[in-house]
Amino acid sequence: MKQRARWTTWFLMLLLSSVALQPRTAWAEPVVIKFATLAPEGTPWMNIMEDMNREVQDKSAGQVAFRFYAGGVAGDERDVIRKIRINQLHGGALSGFGLGDVLSEIRVLELPLLFQGAAEADHVTTALFEHFSAGFAQKGFILLALQESGVVYLFSKEPIRTKADMARSKMWSWQGDPLPQAMFQAYGIAPVPLSLPNVLPSLQSGLIDACYGTPLTLLALQWFTKVKYRTSLAMTHVMGALMVSETLWRQLTPEQQTLVRDTVRKYNVKAATTMRQYDVKALTLLQNTAGIETIDVAEDEVTRLHHISAQMRQDFTGKLYPQALLDRVLALRDAYRQKQP
Repeated sequence: MKQRARWTTWFLMLLLSSVALQPRTAWAEPVVIKFATLAPEGTPWMNIMEDMNREVQDKSAGQVAFRFYAGGVAGDERDVIRKIRINQLHGGALSGFGLGDVLSEIRVLELPLLFQGAAEADHVTTALFEHFSAGFAQKGFILLALQESGVVYLFSKEPIRTKADMARSKMWSWQGDPLPQAMFQAYGIAPVPLSLPNVLPSLQSGLIDACYGTPLTLLALQWFTKVKYRTSLAMTHVMGALMVSETLWRQLTPEQQTLVRDTVRKYNVKAATTMRQYDVKALTLLQNTAGIETIDVAEDEVTRLHHISAQMRQDFTGKLYPQALLDRVLALRDAYRQKQP
């Protein structure tokens, strides 16, 4: 009897050991990635993200899924970063403002008048992806995708053509963001710092009479209803990224990590292409349907702004990014330009 009991014990131990050695995905609870974004529900970008989520769920047999908190319900980008750090959220879709809160040097990609088009921005961003990925990893974040996300223009209630027009404007600046704050001050504008949700009511009340953003942003956030003019000069190219916490990343098996990374990058390419198409459509809609007039900037003023912007790049050296990174960005950009017909 004792020998039978001993064999039974050994058999149970062997059985339990074999269970413990089973692949993690067969036994673990599903991983739900809590993911925040300012993009409203029902927008083209969110529709693509939902498609991405369905593919991740299908290919992981339901073991990995995204849960989106859209439309800013999780707070602004600084709130999202804070919640990721305390594990209330696992990731987010962030603009340069939020990204810079984690890794300031990434703002080098959003310097004013740096790029002449999305293709230039894409070339530099792709070349530096691994560099920035390593930087975010040191801060406890996994960078899944990084891309140019649209052209930023000035929109206003009164035309902005000259230095004097700029000086008279009451321009919104995203509260806490050092880049537009410094840019506007250098251009001779006294910016009015406000959080994102306060822009529309401040345009309504007259606290501000000008703002900046991509055409799609103006439509999505309804700012277009309170402005009449768009300055034709593209001020900068906004960057966007998708990232998750390293804490969340470690909960995934290597196979799941590969699945999430590859799927996010696949849909990010689709999203970037789609959003650029919608941005063009949004600009057309703003001009032809909303009646927003395009204002050309005087040639001497364009020259002045380029000169100031070049000086700004040096002023931020050692504050937001090292000189070596700025030099690399400019070298990549200039090399790309030289190859263009």
